Amino acid sequence: MKCPGQDTQYWSESAIFEANCPKCNQPVEFFKDDTARICRKCDERFINPKMDFGCASYCEHASQCIGDLPEEAVKEFKDNLFKDKLALAVKKRLAGDFDRIRQISDVARVAEVIGKQEGGDLSLVLSVAYLRHVEISQVEMIFKEVGGNEVQQIIVCDILQGKKSDCGENRIVQDAERVVFVQNRLKSENSVDLKAYAKECLTVAGEKEILALANV
Repeated sequence: MKCPGQDTQYWSESAIFEANCPKCNQPVEFFKDDTARICRKCDERFINPKMDFGCASYCEHASQCIGDLPEEAVKEFKDNLFKDKLALAVKKRLAGDFDRIRQISDVARVAEVIGKQEGGDLSLVLSVAYLRHVEISQVEMIFKEVGGNEVQQIIVCDILQGKKSDCGENRIVQDAERVVFVQNRLKSENSVDLKAYAKECLTVAGEKEILALANV
């Protein structure tokens, strides 16, 4: 389905591209305004990885673009878009501090893995992971930039200020930080007691991630 707001006469060569099927890894051809395509090899229907559905909040033709997509597919795409915008906003504020940017990115990556296994709210998990070392006065501004909602912002601020330190999302991020810490130790030390670190974890998934480092 083509977006009514785009005109093909202005398209460049980059308007047609290939994306690998998430199920079988088969290359699938996309036009830039395709909402989704079906893989000819395994019949998996997946969303256009380059399409930004942010316009759906105001475009009068939004229902024509995303109305026939599974709700979970649209949610996943919006979650990924939120994550990317959040990462960019934090990187802008830490411009030049590459060590901190790398550390935060690593923690967010692991937190997403643990969060999926633990069934946590990934938007909260990633918000806490990315904003954990940002001044609290910057959080509201960042949420406005990335399109986060007010309720989400309040919960994240409460977690960052220690008012909800024992909530599941915070425990997930704490375990992600522990995993990244152990990963870094393994790069510089020959022997690390993984079982001891695993016992300190606050989630089952975090414990598994640390023990799995023995096979890396």
